[in-house]
Amino acid sequence: MTKLVPRLVNYIPMLTKLVVCTVLSLVTLLSVGCFLFDGSPEPEPTHQPPVSSVPTPNFEATIAAAVVAAMASQPTQPGTIDQAQPVTSPTREHPAEPTSLPSQNPAVEQLTTITPSQPTPMSAPTSEPAPTVQPLAAATVSAGSQHTCWLQSDGTAYCWGANGESDKGQADASTQPLSHITAGNMHSCGIVADTGAAICWGDNSHWQSSPPADLFTYIDAGYRHTCALRPDGTAQCWGNNDHGQLNVPDLRFSSISAGGSHTCAITREGDAVCWGDSYLSQSQPPSTKLVAVSAGEWHSCGITKDGAAVCWGSNADGQTIPNVRGSLRSISSGARHTCAVDNSGRAHCWGAEDHFQSAPNGDFRFVAAGAEHTCWLDSREKVTCRGGNSYGQSSLPSSDKYRAVSVGTSHSCAIRLDGFVVCWGRNRYDSNASPRSQFKSIDSGDHFTCGILLDDTLACWGNNDQQQAFPPRGAFLHVSATESRACGVKTDQTAVCWGFTRLDNGTPVAAAFPPNKPFKTVSASDRHSCGLLSDGTVDCWGENPYGDRGQTAPATGLFQSVTVGNGHSCGLRADSTVSCWGNNDDGQASPPAGTFKSVSAGGNSFACGVTTDGKGVCWGLEEEGKTVPPKHEFLTVSAGIFHACGLRVDQRIVCWGSNYQGISSPP
Repeated sequence: MTKLVPRLVNYIPMLTKLVVCTVLSLVTLLSVGCFLFDGSPEPEPTHQPPVSSVPTPNFEATIAAAVVAAMASQPTQPGTIDQAQPVTSPTREHPAEPTSLPSQNPAVEQLTTITPSQPTPMSAPTSEPAPTVQPLAAATVSAGSQHTCWLQSDGTAYCWGANGESDKGQADASTQPLSHITAGNMHSCGIVADTGAAICWGDNSHWQSSPPADLFTYIDAGYRHTCALRPDGTAQCWGNNDHGQLNVPDLRFSSISAGGSHTCAITREGDAVCWGDSYLSQSQPPSTKLVAVSAGEWHSCGITKDGAAVCWGSNADGQTIPNVRGSLRSISSGARHTCAVDNSGRAHCWGAEDHFQSAPNGDFRFVAAGAEHTCWLDSREKVTCRGGNSYGQSSLPSSDKYRAVSVGTSHSCAIRLDGFVVCWGRNRYDSNASPRSQFKSIDSGDHFTCGILLDDTLACWGNNDQQQAFPPRGAFLHVSATESRACGVKTDQTAVCWGFTRLDNGTPVAAAFPPNKPFKTVSASDRHSCGLLSDGTVDCWGENPYGDRGQTAPATGLFQSVTVGNGHSCGLRADSTVSCWGNNDDGQASPPAGTFKSVSAGGNSFACGVTTDGKGVCWGLEEEGKTVPPKHEFLTVSAGIFHACGLRVDQRIVCWGSNYQGISSPP
C-alpha cells in the first residue's frame, strides 16, 4: 500500500477535473471536451451557484484525505516508526478493540492495550498522553508463600491466609478497583485500574512495598522484592537487592516474574532473560524462544512457542522435570513444585507433594503456585486451592452467606441463610450428601452429620455402620454428633444417645447413657459426654482415663455452654471466661485469659474460641496451622481434629488448618 500511494497522488488533479467537468456538462447541457490527460488548468465556470445552494465539494481534498486515512489505517511494521499522524474517524466514538488478548498465564498477562489508531509507546511523541490502563477482562489469582490473593473481573480484590502483625497485613486487600494483583512472601501489590499506579501492602522491611511513583501495566511480587513493567516495556524492580535481583537489563519486555532472589523476564522478541541469584542455575534460562515465564524460589519454568514446558534451576524434588506433554496455556513455579494448565483446561503438577499440592480435576484457565499450596482459576472464574493450609492460604472465604457451621473429622457442613445445608471435604459414605430440607441446627461427626429440621425432628446422613445416622423419633432442642454415635436433648429436656460405642472387650461405653436430668444442650464424644443443665451447671459422664485430670469432672459454677473433645472439655462460663478440664498433654485444656462469646473443644489436641471483641483464638497442639486462625471478626467457631472453621460477622465462612481433600475449602 505504501508504494501505491505516490502514484495515486499524481493522478489527483486528473481525477478532480474529470469529476468537475462531468458535473458542469450535466448542468449547462454543453458539450465540452474534457480531455484532461495533458494536465492543462481547468477554466473557472462562468455560472456561479446561488448562495443558498450547496457548494461544490472539494474533490481533490476529499481524495487526498481518503488516501492519508488509508495510509494511517495500515499497521505499523515491527521495528519501524510510523511518521504519519493517525486520523480518527469522526463517527467512531467508542474505543478501539485491543490488538491482542491478555495472556492466560498470570505471570505474563499484559494489561495495557494500544488501539490501532494510536501510536505505540515507543513511537509516541513526548507531548502525547500516556496510554490508558484498562481494567482486567478476566479474573486472576496469585499464590504467595502463605497467603493468596484473588482479583475478580470487576476489579474487586480478596486476600486470605497469613496476615502478619502490621495494621495493613499482606492479606488486607486494597479496597480500590485493581487491574492486577500479586501475592509475594509477606507482601502484596496491585495496580490501580483507573490510574495505572502501583500500590503495595504488608511487610516493607526491605522497601518491597514502596513502589515508585510511575505508571505500570503489570506487577509481580517475589520473596522480598517486587518488579513491574511500564507501558513502553521497560521494567523496574524495588526491594531487597542482596543478589542483584533489582539490576534490570536495559531491554523491552513483554512479561516479568519475581522469584526468591532472582528475576526472570521475556523480551519483546521472545528471549528469556534472568538476573539475580543463580547458585542453582535458576537464572540461566535456555536459549529457546518463550511466551511465558515464572520464577520460583530456586527454579524457574516457562512455556515455549510451541506450548511445551521447560524448566531450569534446582531439581531437588523433581520440580524442573515436567510430567506433561502437549500445549500449555499457563505455568507457575512454587517453592519446590511446579504446576501448569494445558490448552484443554487440565491441571498438571510435578515436584514436591508433601502438602497435597497436587493438581485437582476441573476445567481451568490458569494456575498460581505458592510455597506449599497451589490455586487454580476455572472458566467460571472460581478459585480452587490445594496444598498447605497452615495459615488458611488454601481456604478462600466462602462466596455464600451462612448462619451456622460445624466441623467434623474430615468434612464440614454449614446452614445457609435460607436454611438449606451444604457440606464439603472428604465425601466418604456420602457425608456431603445433605438432604434437601431446611434446618435449624446441625452438628458433624466422623463422616456423618445430624441436624434439627424446622418441625424439630431429626435428620442424619452419612456413615451409618453403627446406626449413628438412624436418629430416634421425637422433637428435639439440641443435637451433637461424634465418631460413631450422637446425642440430643428432647423438648422435654431429657437427653438421649444413639449409635454403638463399645470398649475393646465389647462392653458398651457408659457415655452412651446420659443421666436422667433436665438438659439444655449436650455435647458428645465416643468416650465421654457433657451437658448443660437447666440450672446452668455442667454434668459429665462416661470414661475418665485421665484420673485426677478427669474429663468427667467439670469445673463448678454457672455456664452458658459446654463443648467436648475426645479427651478434654471446655465450657463458656456465665461471666464469659472459658474453663477447660481433662487431658492437657498439648495444652488443649489451658485456655487463654480473657472473655469469650464462643468456644469449641475440637478433637484430640486443640480448642478454639471467639473473644468478645470478635477475634479468633486457638490453643493446644499446633499442626498445619490449626491453632492459627486468620485475622477476621467472627461470630462463632467450630474446631475439629485437623482443622477449624469460623463464621465471620459478614456471615461468610473461613477455615484454617489441614486442607486435605478440600476440608477447609467451603463453597
